[in-house]
Amino acid sequence: MGSTAALKAQFNLASVSCFDGKPYTMHDLLDWDFHVLSLPEPEAVRLCRDLLVYYADRAALGIRGEVIMNFCGALHANYLQNPYHNFYHALNVVQVLCLLLALPDVGARFTPTDFFVLSVAALGHDLGHPGFNNLFMQRNQCWPARIYSNTSILENYHAASLLQILRVPHMDLFANMSDGELDSVRKRLINAIMWTDMAKHFDMVAKLDGKIQGEMVLSEGIMCTLQKPYLEGLLLHSADISNPLLEFDMCRDWAIRACDEFFNQNKLEEALGQPPFMPALQSFDEFCIAKAQIGFIDFICKPLFNNLALMFPAQLGERAAQMRKNRSAAAGTAVPKRLLAE
Repeated sequence: MGSTAALKAQFNLASVSCFDGKPYTMHDLLDWDFHVLSLPEPEAVRLCRDLLVYYADRAALGIRGEVIMNFCGALHANYLQNPYHNFYHALNVVQVLCLLLALPDVGARFTPTDFFVLSVAALGHDLGHPGFNNLFMQRNQCWPARIYSNTSILENYHAASLLQILRVPHMDLFANMSDGELDSVRKRLINAIMWTDMAKHFDMVAKLDGKIQGEMVLSEGIMCTLQKPYLEGLLLHSADISNPLLEFDMCRDWAIRACDEFFNQNKLEEALGQPPFMPALQSFDEFCIAKAQIGFIDFICKPLFNNLALMFPAQLGERAAQMRKNRSAAAGTAVPKRLLAE
């Protein structure tokens, strides 16, 4: 990945190139209907590059374009071809993160360099994901589980993988920073990625609940009172699980991919004589996918996004309404076909 020629060879570019065509703009990305899964791979890598170039230029970081492109190529190469946890998921997360950073009072908490750092965290937050969750890694004592003592196993692995890429000179986005600045950036990358561990989800929601209940007047101003490390984690985690906020076809596309990956884990666990981590996903069909969607929305997404919609009704009220529509649409298919026939 050390040269433009190597990248062009990887993508076998003909008429379409990562380096040609109109660059993606922030206007393109600040749209809830932007669907990254519609992009061919060269375009997806170009989107990654254009986003980082935009934030790097705003922060005047002085990063050479070739370094950014090398980094994007390395990200693409080190995301596995999983149904869900892949390079496109990383792009989806960073795109939604851009939307959240544009919320009133949120962007004001961050410097242009912060925007760049958080974007890098989003792009690398699932780097090298094996397609199995922390429970599987712990249960089978896979080597990352042993290294990280069964604590946020994959999140630690993703953060370490990202930092390893950033240590390569021709991919080092932060080479122009002082040692002190670099140490701060690394800590923030790790902290933000750690918050994507689903084991931390309910603590995160409870903390936000407490903050909201303690306010006399509910407004986006609450964001100004949140500690910055928590806020960074909140934004990245929210972007990570934001699929139910999308228009139904996009939401369902991601749900099918997630269930495909989970069902593959169920099958492997069965082959290993282990109980499936998701017993409700008994088969990979419309009925089970719909049930999984409903459970994810009800128990994970609604408590978080309803709170955020209360704080940002003008910006996120419509997304919360879309989540409810998606839940209702899923409920319409979460009926066994045998019952529909009766």
